[in-house]
Amino acid sequence: MKDACKLKATASSKSVEESGRLYRFFACTLAASLSCTGWTTPSFSQVTSPVISPAVPSEVPDNVPPPSTEELGIPLGSFRLYPTLDIRAGYDTNVFAQPAGQQTGSPYELISPSLQVRSDWNNHMLNFGAFGAFGFYNNATAQNYQNFGFNTDGRVDIRRDWNLSASAAFTGTTELLGTPDVAQSVSPSVVYAVPLSLSMFQRFNRLFYQATATATGLRYSDSSQLNTSALPGGSRDRNEFGETLRAGYELYEGFDFWVQGGLNQRSYLQYINIAGQQRDSSGWSIVGGSTLDLGGISKLEGFVGYTQQNYFNPGVTTGAVTFGLGGTWNGYQPLIVRPFVIRSINETVFTNYQDYLSTTIGAEFNYTIQNDWQLNAGTSFSLLDYTPVPGTTGTFQHTDNFYRVSLGLLYSFRPQLQIGPLYEFSAGSGPDPNTSPNFTRHTIMLRLVAKQ
Repeated sequence: MKDACKLKATASSKSVEESGRLYRFFACTLAASLSCTGWTTPSFSQVTSPVISPAVPSEVPDNVPPPSTEELGIPLGSFRLYPTLDIRAGYDTNVFAQPAGQQTGSPYELISPSLQVRSDWNNHMLNFGAFGAFGFYNNATAQNYQNFGFNTDGRVDIRRDWNLSASAAFTGTTELLGTPDVAQSVSPSVVYAVPLSLSMFQRFNRLFYQATATATGLRYSDSSQLNTSALPGGSRDRNEFGETLRAGYELYEGFDFWVQGGLNQRSYLQYINIAGQQRDSSGWSIVGGSTLDLGGISKLEGFVGYTQQNYFNPGVTTGAVTFGLGGTWNGYQPLIVRPFVIRSINETVFTNYQDYLSTTIGAEFNYTIQNDWQLNAGTSFSLLDYTPVPGTTGTFQHTDNFYRVSLGLLYSFRPQLQIGPLYEFSAGSGPDPNTSPNFTRHTIMLRLVAKQ
C-alpha cells in the first residue's frame, strides 16, 4: 500500500512538472521578444538558452530521442549527469544575410559542449544545466561568436497536489544577421539575459490554479557600429516583469480547460534613449486554453486570447489577438512531432518603429527509420508586423517575413555516438529598404554528437 501511494505521488509530481514546463513555454514566450528567440542558422545562439527562448526552435531537432536512461547518464549520488558534445563543420552561402549579388560564403566550424544534472528523487526536484557554443567562420571572422549559458530549476512538493517551483538562468547569446528584428552590423551584438521565475501550483480535486511571477534583465553589447536605423545597446537595456494567474478545471484525467490573466511591465534603463524616445510600457493579457495529456504518449497545450501593450510616451497602444500551441505528439511510434505556434507583441531594435507583432508557426519532426537511422526535419514561418512611431517620416506599417526549412539524418554507431548531414534553407523579405531583410541562405553541415 505504501509503495502504491509513492507511485501515485510520483506520477502526480511528474504531471505537475510537465504542466509547469508547458506553462513556462508560453509565459516566457509572451514576455520575451522574438529577437531573443532562436532564429539562427548553425549557431546554437538561442536554441540552448534555457528559459528566455523556448518557443521557436532554431535548429532542426537537436533533442533527438535519447537511448534509454540505462544507457545514458553518469550517476552522481541521487543525481544523474548527462554530458553532450556537438561538433559541426560545413558551409554557409550567405554569412551576412545580404541580397543576391552581395553574398559572402564561408566554411565554418562549431563546437558546443553542454551538460545537465537532474535529480532522481521520488519527491521534489532540482536540476542544473550549462552550455557553450563557439562558432568560427573562416572567411568572415567578424561573425565568429562565443555563446554560453547556465540555468537551474527546482520544485518543492508541499503536498501531493501543491508545490512551489522556481527557475533562474544567465545567458550570453549573439544576435546573428538574418534573424528577426536584427540590425545590420559588421559584428553581431550580444545580449546578456538573467531570467527568474517563481510559481505556485495547487489542485483541489478537479479545480486547480497556478500563480507565477517572472523577472528578466536584458543587457546588450554592440561589437561594431550599427546602422542609423537601430538603437545602440545602451538604449535597449531594460528589465521586464510579468505576473500571471491561471485557474482551470480538469474535465477528465489528462484533459483540462483553463483561463489565464497576466500583467507585464517593461522598464528601460535609459529613461530617454539616444533617439529622444521614452519606450517604457505596461501591458495585460487574458487567454483561455486547454491541455491534453494522453498518458505520456502525447501532450499538447493551446490557447487563444487578447493582449494589449500601453506605451507611456507618446501614448501609443498596441492590441492584438494572441494564440499559441505547443507540445509533443507521438501517436505513431516511430514519429515524434513537436508543433509550435506563438503570437506576441515585442520590443524592436529600430528607432522609427514602436514595436512589432510576431506570429510564428512551425513544427519539428523526428522519424526513426531503423534502430540506427533517424530522420530530422523542421519548418517555421514568421510574420513580423511593425508599428511606426507616431510622427516619424519615411516609415510605414509593414510586414517582414522569415522562412526556415531543414532536413537531416543521424546514424548511431552506438547509443552514445551519432553522425550525419544536416541541410538548412532560410530566407527573409520585407518592403522597408532600411530595416527589412532581403536574403536567401543555404547551409550544409556534417554533425557529430557524443553523449554519455
